[in-house]
Amino acid sequence: MIGLTQKKKRKMVSQGGNVRRWVFSLDQRATGWFRDCLKAAVVSAKQHTTLEPICILDGDTESDFARWLKNAGVTVIKHEVSFKSELFSDAVIHANQGSPYNPAQASGAYLRVEAARILEDDVFLYTDCDIMFVADPAPDFYAPKVFGACAEIVSEGDHYVETQSFNSGVMVVNRANFVQKVEGFIEFCRARNFYSRQHSSYDQTHLNLYFGHEWEKMSPNLNWRPFQGIGEAASIIHFHGPKPQRIDKILSGEASAQEIDSMRHLINSNIDSYAYYVGRFNEFLKEADS
Repeated sequence: MIGLTQKKKRKMVSQGGNVRRWVFSLDQRATGWFRDCLKAAVVSAKQHTTLEPICILDGDTESDFARWLKNAGVTVIKHEVSFKSELFSDAVIHANQGSPYNPAQASGAYLRVEAARILEDDVFLYTDCDIMFVADPAPDFYAPKVFGACAEIVSEGDHYVETQSFNSGVMVVNRANFVQKVEGFIEFCRARNFYSRQHSSYDQTHLNLYFGHEWEKMSPNLNWRPFQGIGEAASIIHFHGPKPQRIDKILSGEASAQEIDSMRHLINSNIDSYAYYVGRFNEFLKEADS
């Protein structure tokens, strides 16, 4: 199993904070890809946390999946990014020509920055759709000045090391302070056509560039990725990279050539932890569908 070391240490923020709501966002056109992930996430949250789940949905709030969410206790809020027309504009699509840029994916990704405009909480938890809760994260929550996140991780030989950038898949957000910076951030992204060619990224690269060292480092237990191994104290598992419902197809060769080339070695190098966390995922999904 590949281990995890820290390349450089950042001061970890103090614990505390009153986090009551968990927010995730979804563009309806991505429902097919994330449906199972979100079902497992919602069921796992009910089992392991007292968080109130909120879905910011760009789409039909009366669709089959939206009704499933509401029946599962999720508050579904219909909303779209204020600059959505720009994401679908000929100018932005042309500027990103030859890249994997997809305006529908961009629209869903940038919904995260709208959460601070919608909620009234002092502090809230935001996550991507591809997470699940395996323990109560409350002991590691805190009140950040702007937002807290976990370090991005890269491989170096037989180890993974933390970088000075952050992974935006799990964030604890100070609403009042973050919302003051939203317009400036949108302008920053607009000047870069809402996409990073270098990193094939929508908002995460731009969040790192714009906020620089304003982010505060959270406990890695709040954004534990399966390739780190089995985290004994982990509370939020983030399927960053290969998604749990795709792993069997990647290993069997039934997935696309791109998925296989980019993901199979990562899975095989950490097969025990992927088997463990996919097993947990399948348990949550089975309960969701029962």
